[in-house]
Parts: sequence; structure tokens; C-alpha cells
Amino acid sequence: MDILHSVKKYANEGRLAVICDGEQLTYSELDKMSDAIATYFIKEYKEDKSPIVIHGNKENLILVLMLGALKSGRAYIPLDVTFPVERVKQVIDEVKAKIVINFTEEDLYITLTYAGKAPTVDRAKKDMRNFLDRIRTWRKKNKPKEEFKYIYVIDYVDDPDKTKRTRIHHHLVMSGMDMDVVRKNWKLGRKTVEKLQPDEVGFEGLATYMANQSKTKYGRSRNLKKPKITKSRTSLSNRKAESLGMDVNMHKDFFEGKYKDLLFIGCDVYKSKDYPGIYIRTKMRKRE
Repeated sequence: MDILHSVKKYANEGRLAVICDGEQLTYSELDKMSDAIATYFIKEYKEDKSPIVIHGNKENLILVLMLGALKSGRAYIPLDVTFPVERVKQVIDEVKAKIVINFTEEDLYITLTYAGKAPTVDRAKKDMRNFLDRIRTWRKKNKPKEEFKYIYVIDYVDDPDKTKRTRIHHHLVMSGMDMDVVRKNWKLGRKTVEKLQPDEVGFEGLATYMANQSKTKYGRSRNLKKPKITKSRTSLSNRKAESLGMDVNMHKDFFEGKYKDLLFIGCDVYKSKDYPGIYIRTKMRKRE
């Protein structure tokens, strides 16, 4: 096929194939990954040539799977996340698909807003409870064995200096959920549903935002576990601490050498006006 020939050609040239959600995929990576997928399909499903259903949108891996399907001698059927769940099931049944790859059930970051006049905070709390009840009902029927976790805040602004009219919306993080089901169950205004993705410092920005909200506008599932905070004391002489603080080129090697399972992000160095000594505040994240 022309497309497979082109991928091979561009793979040898080191060209970039696709950029999605900040993640890049070269033609060389695309070629190697799709070869591996094709090998898996052939090994596991042998002579079965039924089409492969791929349900999702804007994922680099979708392109890998499409090419893998072609290389294994199979057709593929792409189904967008906007398709109704009933239609997706209908297609799967009609083509008798043995392989269904679903990218829609992810940990999600959701923003829900209102159309028209904003409700009161009490009304918004009730709307959120009703929304979560509908989600729980769907999960009991469709995913009864999977644990459901969520956390949310209600962002309420009624300050003439900040906005001309009262603004209220909900921010949620929800585990393993179908995007289309979430969209269908909020009918009071606009909904933005996207895959929960960390940035270079993980989820610090989102966590900070949620933590700063009033406790009266915050809610979570009872099965969320409080994270364990561990402390590691690093004792340095004043001279060593000052030397480390002043030489920015030492920071990365020192802290990654000290904490081998973490990646260095950056650090701030300051001297206290009230207490002697130098203070180094370091930001790191777990290695993947």
C-alpha cells in the first residue's frame, strides 16, 4: 500500500509524523511501533481477519494502531468519541469485531458550566450531586466491578471588581470514565471533557487550585486515600549548603544523586532574615 511505503520512506529520513497534545511521534517510531502491533495481532488472532474497531480521538497511538492493522492484513474502523454509545455498540456487533480498542475511558478532567443565569451555590451543589448520581447509576450497570473515584470543586465568583456577572462552574477529576457518557449527563450548559494529563511537574497546578477552594465548595469520593508524606533529612554543613546554593550547575546532579527515583525540575535558594543559614527549596517528580 502507498501509505505503508511512504511511512517506510519517511522513517529513513528521520521526519516528524504527528504532534498531538504536546507529544511527538516520528515516522521511525511510528514504523517500529506499528510493526510491533501488527506482530501482536498476527500472533494472537492468527487467521481471523475481522476488522479492528478503534474508538477514540486525537491520540498518537490511534495512528500506530491503524497502521498496525493494515500491516497485519486487517481493516480498521475508526469511531470518534462524539459517536453515541449505542451506535458504537451497533457497529461492533455488525462487523463482529474481535478486537476493540477503546481510548474514551480515561481519567478525565471535566469543566461544567451553566447556560443563562448562574444558580446559587446551594443549587450548584445539588446539581453536582444529581450529576454524580447519574454517573454512579451508569457505572453500576456498565462497570459494576470497577472502583469509581472523583474529586471536584465549585468555582463561584460574585465580585463586581472581577466579573460583570456572577460566574459559577464545576471542575472535576474522575477516574476511568467514558467521555461521551459524561457529556450526555450534563444538560445545564457547556461541558469540556478531556483526558487528565500531567505537565512537567505532574498535577501540581490542578492540585493547588483545588486545595485553595473553600471547603464548602469541595467534594470527593470516600475511597480517595490521603497521600502519605515522607520526610528525608539532608544534613549539610553551612559551607556545603552555601556552595550548593550558589552554584546552579550543581543542583541537578546533587539532588538526582541523592534521590535516584526522582527527576530534578528546579529549585529556589534564599536566606532567611530571621534565622541563620541558607534554604534550598527543590522541586522534583517521580521517574516514569
